[in-house]
Amino acid sequence: MNVANAIVKIMESEKTKYVFGHPGTQTLPLYDALYDSNIYHVLVRHEQTASQAADAYAKITGKVGICDASLGPGAMNLGIGIAGAWIDSTPMIAFTGDRSAEIIGKGAFQHIEMQGIFHPITKLSNVLSLPDKVYHTIRTAYRVALSGRPGPVHIVIPEDVLRKEISGEEDIKSERIYRAFAKPRADPELIKKAIDLLLQAERPVILAGGGCHYSPGSAYKELLELAELLWIPVACTLNGRGCFPEDHPLSIGRTGVFSARYVNKFVYQADALLAVGCRFADLSMNHWKIINPETKIIHIDIDPTEIGKNYPVEIGIVGDAGATLSDLINVLKQHLTTPRAKDTPWLQMLENGKKEWQNEIHDKITSDDVPLKPQRVIKEVRKFFDRKTVFTLDAGEHKMLAAANGLLDIYEPGTWINSGEFGPMGYGLPAAIGSKVARPNDNVVVIAGDGGFSMTLQELATCVKHNLPVISCVLNNDCLGVIKTFQRRTYDSRFISCDLKGSNPSFVKVAEAFNCYGERVEKPSEIIPALKNALNATKEGIPAVLEFITDPFEAPIRV
Repeated sequence: MNVANAIVKIMESEKTKYVFGHPGTQTLPLYDALYDSNIYHVLVRHEQTASQAADAYAKITGKVGICDASLGPGAMNLGIGIAGAWIDSTPMIAFTGDRSAEIIGKGAFQHIEMQGIFHPITKLSNVLSLPDKVYHTIRTAYRVALSGRPGPVHIVIPEDVLRKEISGEEDIKSERIYRAFAKPRADPELIKKAIDLLLQAERPVILAGGGCHYSPGSAYKELLELAELLWIPVACTLNGRGCFPEDHPLSIGRTGVFSARYVNKFVYQADALLAVGCRFADLSMNHWKIINPETKIIHIDIDPTEIGKNYPVEIGIVGDAGATLSDLINVLKQHLTTPRAKDTPWLQMLENGKKEWQNEIHDKITSDDVPLKPQRVIKEVRKFFDRKTVFTLDAGEHKMLAAANGLLDIYEPGTWINSGEFGPMGYGLPAAIGSKVARPNDNVVVIAGDGGFSMTLQELATCVKHNLPVISCVLNNDCLGVIKTFQRRTYDSRFISCDLKGSNPSFVKVAEAFNCYGERVEKPSEIIPALKNALNATKEGIPAVLEFITDPFEAPIRV
């Protein structure tokens, strides 16, 4: 058995089913080993897609997303998705090739030292230099990617090492041997203190972050049960969406920049805040403006370095989101003798805020204007698809609009897939590939702008090749919307390098060139028929692209 075969056998023992990547001559031994395995390799057209598809796959499944690339430029192209996984705490292993050791340092073709480049954006960047270390190295990669706060791991494997035979084949043991059996739980005394604080609060709020998704099986059920036990309103961060159903009466909505006007104001008035799996990051905190200095914070996080990093805490609890919420619920049931009131002034304030916001956006979501209002398009898309539909979001104004309450509401875990605080353009379609691989029986819908979609539209070929019928909704306003909005608001409309009109392709013709279904939508009356046509195409196994012509002067509301 050579090293390449051993790597594949370890991946099989870890229940790995998919690898996203692009081959290079240096990684061909690994591909040859995959040939005889039960692992399916998804060939992408650009390595950026491999890492972003692996990121989305991991976000949905909670399993390690695997991607690969050759050395040098191929490895560098993986960097966008690896950095996103680092910031979003996504478990990932990225394999990159390298030249043989004896020619490194002589000007070897495409060689560049990768450890130093990937070290700042991974939990571990390592070189497999000794063949007999293959079991330890790969098992360690899985363990590190999944342990504690999840994240990406990078492994460099030189070509000569991949080909070398192993001196003694080690037994491939159960994956449980190589990492903890369970996530850490909280100190019981701190659980009691947290309950006392929540019960005393008059204006409590729960803030759910992305860490709720990475608890085994998601912390969705625990979060819902705790909120209903105490009848506490729940807000979600950008990465936390899907942790709590946004049509629930206790849902506050998504916090941060360009959220519904009432959301940040409501959270600011809380006297107690239970933050679960939340890093209090920039966009979700509206540049750190939404937490009142007087608010008493209970912060639960699996990473102790996150607790107290951005805000002082009343109670800091190190533990897994789901396990800690479960402990809170169990203790609470022993002490809660009477049901919590559901008609408090605090909850009425929330209800009033929601109604005011619905009135504010009513004209946008019902507008018959041409060009289309993006709010109308997003609302119609949400109404058309079922609750289990997975939405993948590219970066741009459309994402901020979609993240505002009452437009693209999210109801279930793993149905809002975005690259949160990293926010790279071009993420939507690659993420849809990883999402469709993870959930082949559910609808997967990309929400993208014309600028972001142009960056990775070649991956329509990947969708066709691998029978991944996703629907791409391209909101085409013929400009880089965020840039144009900032130039209009801040730079006296001195527009430069933001207009795409005249240079944008017909996305319908592009779709057709890739053997996908394409349709242009210009009028509100055409939205639903086009969505039906796209859905029918996917039922036939054909990816679809809908090009919605939207108003270039429409932008998210500042709060």
